[in-house]
This record gives sequence, structure tokens and C-alpha cells, in this order.
Amino acid sequence: MQRAVLAAFLQAQGHYVDTSEDGLDALRKGRLGWFHVVIMDYGLPEIDGLAAARLIGDCVGGDRRPILIALSATIDALMGNAAGPEIVFDALVQKPWQPDALLETIADCCRRRGADPRQAAPAAENPMLQPGAQDGPTAPDAVRILVVDDDDLFRSVVVAALGSQGFRIDTAAQGLEALRMIGRSHYDVAILDYHLPEIDGLAIARLTHELVPGPQRPRLIGLTSSPQDLNHREAGSVSAFDEVILKSSDLHDLISTVHLCIAYRQARSTSAGVNILDLATVMAPQ
Repeated sequence: MQRAVLAAFLQAQGHYVDTSEDGLDALRKGRLGWFHVVIMDYGLPEIDGLAAARLIGDCVGGDRRPILIALSATIDALMGNAAGPEIVFDALVQKPWQPDALLETIADCCRRRGADPRQAAPAAENPMLQPGAQDGPTAPDAVRILVVDDDDLFRSVVVAALGSQGFRIDTAAQGLEALRMIGRSHYDVAILDYHLPEIDGLAIARLTHELVPGPQRPRLIGLTSSPQDLNHREAGSVSAFDEVILKSSDLHDLISTVHLCIAYRQARSTSAGVNILDLATVMAPQ
């Protein structure tokens, strides 16, 4: 309701208005560079407003970056934006927003930027996720795995277990960092905790499908402590994750799943399909 009221109000002022109901869709639209101003609720599902704003800033730099205005019912939460080394939002507006104050905030931001919010903006590239932005060549036989979990102890255990298999391991503790690493580096497998700060594992998986070309996309393994997440994976016809396993499972299950994903990628790179006998050989107990 608030989104509809705000859109109608801004349209009545002569602005072109598009809307999104979650952070993932906001990022999809905002990274195209079509908008001069993005007004974003601070608390959004899947990707919160602060993380989505940071990612839009990554994707659309310089003069093409939209003016970012945050909305929140609690101004104290927004003040954290100004406490860190980077200022993400250009302005902070407390809900319930007041029409005159909101218009003045937009106008003030546009004056400082020297932008006219009624003019169309050209589409922008996404420098964060360009093929040329990868971090250098990797040996053909080197298997690279990204482990993403905000639990330091669990992450260390997984790294030790996979490292014993001879894999090259990188780690991330939160979703924004992980998404940037996936965009800039080549990984064969990404292991993502379902519940992460700022951007959850499911949102990272969905964005990876959209932003990384098919053959280059890592196989995605979801880690969850909740059996309900396993059921949620089956709710749609197509899952964002290739595999989902419980954190409480034996680490041998995780290692076997990683080997399965690697075998799948290798089979796909050498033939038109997956050889089930080859996969069975890889998965057979040694």
C-alpha cells in the first residue's frame, strides 16, 4: 500500500516511476542505470536496502549512479549508514514520509548532483560482473571452491575438510562480499549458507544464475540448519541451488556433494550431456 501511494504521489509530480517489492528486484532494475533516483526501504526481504544500495553503487559508478534515498521507520537504524567508512545513501527519510519534505529531499539531492530527475538516463554496464574483471588465470586442473558462512568456526572446519581433498578454497563471511567474489573470479563450486547478513544465500544463488553465464556459473550448494529449507527447495519447478544439504550432516556428505558437482561440470565441459556411469565412479566409496 505504501509503495502504491508513494508511486502515485511521485507520478502526480511529473516523474516517471517504477516500483519493486524486494531488494533482489530493486537490484535487477537499479543496476541498469536507467534511474536518477532510487527510494529504497531499509528493511527488505532477501536483500536489505543497505546491501542493495551498495550493490547498485558497485554496478553503476560515476555520474550514472542513481541518487539513493533510504526510507525507514527508525531513524536510529539509518544512522549506521553514516558511521562507517563509506556513505551509501545520499539522504535518509523517516517513515511516515511527509510529501513536502520528501520532494525537498529529492530536489536537494538532484541539485547537489546537478541532475534533472525527469530526463532519461542511458543504460550502464555492470563492471562488477564482466568476464574481463576476473582475477587472473587459473590452472586448468585447479578446482576452486568458495565457502560462504558467517560462522567462523564452521567455516574453518569446512575449509579444513575440503582443503584435505586438494581443492583451492576461498572464503567469505557475508553475502555482499560473496557476490562480489563470484562476479570477479571463476569458481567451480560455491557453498552458500542459507542465512547470511545483508543478502541471504538463496538471493546470492538467484543473482548468480542471472549475472554469471551458464558455462561459467559455479555449481551452487546450499547449507542450512533447517529441514524446512530442504522442502522449500522443492517448492518451485527450478531451484536456485543445485544441491542443498543440512549443516548437521556428516562432513563426508558435503565432500561427496562437492565431488558430484565437480564431476558434473567436468562431464558438461567434455560432452553434450552428463555420463551417469562417470558420476557413479566418482561417487563410489574408495
